[in-house]
Amino acid sequence: MDITLNALRYLVEVARTRSISKAAKNFYFSQPHLSNIIRSMEKEVGMPLFYRSSKGMELTETGKKFVLQAQKILKEADALEEAFSSSPDQCVRLSISMTRSYQVLRVITDFINDNDGKERFDVAVRETNPFQVIEDVHSGLSQLGVLHFYDTQEQYFFHCIAAAGLVYTSNYKRKFLLAMSTDNPLARVAAIDSPMLLDKIMLSYGDYESPVAPYRFSGSEPYISSRRISVYERSTMMEILSRCPNTYTLVTGLHPHTLSHYGLILRDCTDLELYNIGCIVYREDTQPTPFMRSVQEKIRSIDWTERVSDHF
Repeated sequence: MDITLNALRYLVEVARTRSISKAAKNFYFSQPHLSNIIRSMEKEVGMPLFYRSSKGMELTETGKKFVLQAQKILKEADALEEAFSSSPDQCVRLSISMTRSYQVLRVITDFINDNDGKERFDVAVRETNPFQVIEDVHSGLSQLGVLHFYDTQEQYFFHCIAAAGLVYTSNYKRKFLLAMSTDNPLARVAAIDSPMLLDKIMLSYGDYESPVAPYRFSGSEPYISSRRISVYERSTMMEILSRCPNTYTLVTGLHPHTLSHYGLILRDCTDLELYNIGCIVYREDTQPTPFMRSVQEKIRSIDWTERVSDHF
C-alpha cells in the first residue's frame, strides 16, 4: 500500500471537518485535488472510506478503523521527527485549543517569548468555543484544551469530557463580573443588583451554549436573559460594549489595556451568584512533554483577581 504521511493528514482532516471543501481550505489547495487524493486512498484500500450524509462526509466502518490507525501513525511519526531532528530542549511543539480568555492567552504569549529562540518551533493556538475544544483534543488536533463554562453547565460539560475519553484538571472557579461602557448609566450606580439589568441588553458568545447546555442564571433569569445579543468574535463584543452604552456582558476579567482602549469598566453585581468554571483537558494516552507541563503549570498559577470599580 503506497500512501504518504501527508495523505494520511489530509484524510484525518476530512474526517475531522466532515467536509472536503473545509479540509482543502485548511490545507490551502483546491477541493478537486483533495477529492482525487481521497479517491486514490480508497482505491489503495479497496473499499470506500467515506459516504455522504445530511451531516456531510461520514466515515464508513472501514474508514473509522483506517482513521484510527492513521492518527496513531501520524502521532508516532511526529514523535520520531521531534526526537531525532534536533535535541529535545531545542524542539518546541505545542497545540492548544482554548475558549476566549486574555489571562490564558497571556500565558501562551509568555511561553512563546520564553522559547522563540529554539531551533524548531511549531505552536498552534486555536481560540474557539468549549464544544470545539473538547472535539479538538479528542480528535488529536490539539494536545491541550482549556475551556470555561457557566457553573450551571458544569454537569453537562463534565459528562462530555468523560464521554470523549479525556482527563481534566480543575483550573479555577470565579464569580462573574459585569463589563460595561463607562457611559452605561449603571457605571455610576454605587451598588448594582440584578433587577437593575432588566432594561439593559446582555452580550454573550453565541457558540458557548446549545439547546442541551443553555445559559442559566441562578435565580436572576427574569432580569438578564430576555434581551440578548449573540456575538462570535472578541473584537465584536468589545466594540458593541464600547459604542452601545445600554449593553453589558459577563466576564471574569478583561485586560487593563482593553478596558482603557474601549472605555470599559468592571462592576460587581451584588446578588448574582453565577460562577465561571475553568479546566484543562487532555487525552488519557497523552505523554506530556516538558513544554506541555510548563504551560499547564502556568495556567494553574494564574492570578484571576481583577480590579473591580465601586463606580465610575
